Amino acid sequence: MAGTNANMDVQLKQMQIWMCARCGKIVYTDIGKRPKPGECKRSNRSQLPPHDWRQNGRLTAEEYREYLEEQRRAEEERIERERIRQQIEYERYCREQEERRRQIKRKRIIIVCLLVLFAFWCLFDKLGTTKQDISSQSESSVTKPIDNTGVLTDPSSFEKREIPSKELKQTDNAGVLISQEFKKANEEILAVWRSLSAETRKQILPEQRKWIKKKDVKCGKADMKGSAEEISAMQECHIIMTKERIIELKRLK
Repeated sequence: MAGTNANMDVQLKQMQIWMCARCGKIVYTDIGKRPKPGECKRSNRSQLPPHDWRQNGRLTAEEYREYLEEQRRAEEERIERERIRQQIEYERYCREQEERRRQIKRKRIIIVCLLVLFAFWCLFDKLGTTKQDISSQSESSVTKPIDNTGVLTDPSSFEKREIPSKELKQTDNAGVLISQEFKKANEEILAVWRSLSAETRKQILPEQRKWIKKKDVKCGKADMKGSAEEISAMQECHIIMTKERIIELKRLK
């Protein structure tokens, strides 16, 4: 206890009290040092003069304890203010991040909706184009290139051909010419088929059968019965599809 009091006395001998004669502000300094100069804000003058420091003696033990307590409270207040400031900054950062995440989510939802709408638009546009193509083909004398082997390998690579009914019907024996052309086309595709290798024919045989069924569905069977005009139309359709298929078979050689 005596040692503590001795240390206290030593510390008290090293402290001095300074008081401003104008505003009454008190400052504690070590012996031999003056307070830092500063503006005396309680002065009534228009221009703020510096503090008028007057030495007010040394600290007593009680005053020194009060001084230490005041310094401790000031440090605690500073730490608390810093903690509150950091907490406010963190909360603001969290709010900004949450708002940024919500914005990104909204943008993603908008992009997905636009992509879905674009996909539906492309689908309906494609369906509309397909319907127009089908109607135009049914009205005009244009047919799609279909394989004689039953497979539609590359329809876009063949040109659409007009049914040569107008040229054939210019003569009186148009039906005879169509029948001859029909027979000639069948003989030609048979010759091309036989010219293919056995392995190639084995590979495309299922496709050839499918194509024959499609041709019969589209044009009608070769042994169908009907009027001369219906038979001529059937044979014309067979001729065009057979010639297109011949071109594809020749490419397989």
